[in-house]
Amino acid sequence: MVANDPGDWFEESLQAIVASDYPNFSVIIVDNGSRVTLAQRVGASLPNALFLRNETNLGFSAAVDAAVRNVTSATYLMICHDDAAVAPDAISIMVEDA
Repeated sequence: MVANDPGDWFEESLQAIVASDYPNFSVIIVDNGSRVTLAQRVGASLPNALFLRNETNLGFSAAVDAAVRNVTSATYLMICHDDAAVAPDAISIMVEDA
């Protein structure tokens, strides 16, 4: 997930990830130059997520690149922005249909 100065909806997006029914996935959050670091907000919901911070906003594509460089093994990647709140079965459905 790429985030940049998200609003109150950010916690809803994080909680949607927590509520996923898919059993085995990792989360990478890239704080793309937010004025205030998002580390505490992310840690409160997703303590096992890998949190990366760009000091300045490098743009969405560069932030995604930073996340992808930290993927060690994955069959699938799901990329989203900080305002995406996926349904609990969304990842399961996407993997099943892939």
